[in-house]
Amino acid sequence: MKSRVINTLLTFSLPITFTIQAGGVEGSTRTLIRIDQGWKFTFEDLQTAQQPDFDDSSWQIISLPHNWGWEDAQRGKPYRRGPGWYRRILEIKPFQGKRYFIRFEAAGSVADVYLNGRHLGHHRGAFGAFCYELTPYLNPSGTNVLAVRVSNAPESDVAPLSGDFPVYGGLYRPVWLIQTPEICVTPLDHGSPGVAWLQTSVTKTQAVLDVIVQISNARRQRTNLTLVCQLLDRQNNPIAETIESIVSQPRVTEPFWAKVTVQNPRLWHGRKDPYLYKAVVKLMAPDNSLIDEVIQYVGLRSFTVDPEKGFILNGEPYPVRGVNRHQDRPDKGWAISEQDMEEDLALILEMGATAVRCAHYQHSSYFYSLCDRAGLLVWAELPLVDRIDPSEKLR
Repeated sequence: MKSRVINTLLTFSLPITFTIQAGGVEGSTRTLIRIDQGWKFTFEDLQTAQQPDFDDSSWQIISLPHNWGWEDAQRGKPYRRGPGWYRRILEIKPFQGKRYFIRFEAAGSVADVYLNGRHLGHHRGAFGAFCYELTPYLNPSGTNVLAVRVSNAPESDVAPLSGDFPVYGGLYRPVWLIQTPEICVTPLDHGSPGVAWLQTSVTKTQAVLDVIVQISNARRQRTNLTLVCQLLDRQNNPIAETIESIVSQPRVTEPFWAKVTVQNPRLWHGRKDPYLYKAVVKLMAPDNSLIDEVIQYVGLRSFTVDPEKGFILNGEPYPVRGVNRHQDRPDKGWAISEQDMEEDLALILEMGATAVRCAHYQHSSYFYSLCDRAGLLVWAELPLVDRIDPSEKLR
């Protein structure tokens, strides 16, 4: 195996989170299409590049993931920090009763997204996912122009303001086109799957999970639904289930709550036994037909930190040996592949690590999911490094 330098992590005392890959959320009622090819790019900061009739014929043809700055930064030189533009044709002929969303896993660092000249939204921050609905702005003809302005120029209210690592620019993680039913579990909840499985209480004899489901109803009338939340084992056998009758109000997105109790759960126990349950949320119509479905994976566990015994996982002392990891690669910067992440994970496991610190920012949800399946404890961080701007702009 090829060797790489990974900084050793000596201490580990922050709470652990287990994150599911939002970009890879499963569901039999929705369609996810990763749009890597067919993009055009320029470094010119043009005032009208968002307009559908803008001439981009001279732009560079690129594929995602894509970023800039590494070309100089990795050679110890000052690197480019400023804006760039992306454009792409989306062939989407809208169907009645369907909704369409565009989800970016990350953009470094500030992004403005346009569809057919309409401004969909403004996102600040280089490491978090964000999502916008396309449905109201799609052309009946089916041909649409997606334009994205991305800038990694320093801004006083966008972390990090400093650090021992570069802040590259671009669409450096995947972009997804998502099609859902008219009533759906929304992908607009900060780019998340729209479902939170909260582990309220976990012991060897019982696990209690509080589930929050963000449901979006695009219809003009209230709709009776059945909300089903269930956990399945590796053989897809249901081991716990809650069924609730709910009413979804028209033209709103609102949270609904459920509680799922698992008796004698098989616990996620790090490298020893990284057992994951399949966590399923279904929206059912009054005739019991399936409207929407979101599938994630959950490891049930409890943890504490004891000043004398150290890290306690599921009531037992657990050794913490780990490394720091950044998301960059030579000659790629941040635009790394799933295969690169899998190689990183293999190296970390080969070293005998039981934990990884994802320094100094949110890493890809795909890498978090790899850690879940491999049994690695994860220390996840925000990108607030060294200093903040105390000016009035941030108050």
